[in-house]
Amino acid sequence: MTTININLRLLAQSLIFVMSFNVLLRSFFGSFYGLIELLFLSILFILSLLYYVDRKKYFELDYAGYFYLSFIAYLIIHMILAIITRSFEYDVHAYSFILVGLYEFKNSSITFLFPLLYFFINNNNQEKFEYFLIFVLKIAIIYTIFEQVVSLLGYRDFFITYMQGVIHEIHNPHSTRLGMYRPFGLIGSPHILGILHIIGVIYMFRYKQYKWAILGLLAVFISTSITAYGVMIAIIGLYLIYSKKYLWIVIGALLGTILMFIILNRLDYVLGMAHLDEYADLSSFDLFTHQIYGYFLLISNIIDPVSQKISDAGPLSLIINYFSANPQNILFGKGMTYLMELRHYDLVQIHNYGVFAEEFAVTSSDFYILNFIEQFGALGFILLITVFFIIPIKKMNIYNVHHVLVLNAFLIATLHYSPAGFFILMMFVGYSVYSLYFKGKQKLNE
Repeated sequence: MTTININLRLLAQSLIFVMSFNVLLRSFFGSFYGLIELLFLSILFILSLLYYVDRKKYFELDYAGYFYLSFIAYLIIHMILAIITRSFEYDVHAYSFILVGLYEFKNSSITFLFPLLYFFINNNNQEKFEYFLIFVLKIAIIYTIFEQVVSLLGYRDFFITYMQGVIHEIHNPHSTRLGMYRPFGLIGSPHILGILHIIGVIYMFRYKQYKWAILGLLAVFISTSITAYGVMIAIIGLYLIYSKKYLWIVIGALLGTILMFIILNRLDYVLGMAHLDEYADLSSFDLFTHQIYGYFLLISNIIDPVSQKISDAGPLSLIINYFSANPQNILFGKGMTYLMELRHYDLVQIHNYGVFAEEFAVTSSDFYILNFIEQFGALGFILLITVFFIIPIKKMNIYNVHHVLVLNAFLIATLHYSPAGFFILMMFVGYSVYSLYFKGKQKLNE
């Protein structure tokens, strides 16, 4: 068993290392690499479950482990019921619902199965495995800094060229924020890149690699992600609370209050401008302030930025209006929503895709937490909060606080873009779930 254990660890490390460069590999090998990656994941998943079955007597699942398995079961049952019920309700072939349902599950929910990849990680090899994770996180930090520096030196088009082979629609890749470009990094998305580096910062502090922690903070900053900035501030605050550093909590609260007043003061000035041409003369801080305001404007959309007219067309308003009109769906949600592009429907020869694009279209835009509530209802939301916040806090100690913070970072990040759709990020999140929910109850005589 020892040999099998070592081989499985090395297999997992190989997978994570290769997946760290999946953006580059997809640009060169296209969908072929995606199939190889999925095959690799499937093999590791099967071997991990076989390892668990063989050594089941050494595992003692407590309430937390069973709760997480219930969370996964809820997601899977949701998908199956959507496929079955909609196959009978609409004039679309059953295989179409199966195909699209599996596609959507792969994009939005399959990563929640990742904790089951790590049953072979035990008390004997945990430290070695986490040092490997740190190595991968260091590579990610270096690459982000490298991309930002090279882009600022005038070679931005180099990164855009290879990214266009992976992402078909890049929203204004030459846009800047705080005087910097929005890097794609190894994760392939400027929106989620900062979250990966926050996990890196957590690990560097956990293992007292403070120089790398500083570089990680720099990588978070140059990711230019407002979401990442907010998550970083929240994680620092949670760490201070968890460690009971009350003096720093008070100091942080005072500084946060002062900064809030400054931002609100500058926001009044920015919003008071009569012409868009005036924005060209704004400082980086004022532009950043306006972008923070833009987040709340985007989610609520209660004020049109041009006409200043009241509007209820924002994602939050749409979700509230939907559940107000359909109270029977509040508990379990409306079911699976579909995000396939039209070219994908044509590719798999699903020609009657009006049902997918109209009847079950996503109304909650880019806000993953709203996506989750829309699909899985109040019960799904409660399960999500419990899995990534409540139970981790209950199981927290001085040895696993870094895993708690990783899960907290994931949950807070769902307030905007979906972190669940990025495999490399979820490999880290999944490992933290495994460490808190499954590994902690392994018997000492394993």
